[in-house]
Amino acid sequence: MPVPVAAAPSVARTPTPEAPAPPAPTRERAFNRFTARDYTYVRRELLRIVVLATAILILIFILSFFLP
Repeated sequence: MPVPVAAAPSVARTPTPEAPAPPAPTRERAFNRFTARDYTYVRRELLRIVVLATAILILIFILSFFLP
């Protein structure tokens, strides 16, 4: 015959007071449909690409006169 197992006594818990939720941050609405983003790094990268491409083309042009 199985021996009955004593259950652990239930512990009554009182609800702990929670801190009030912080107010939701307000978002500023843009004047137009699209948000303004900072793409200044794109202009710098494109300028770098143009400078490198120009230098390579000039180098190829100059070397075409000296190499057979």
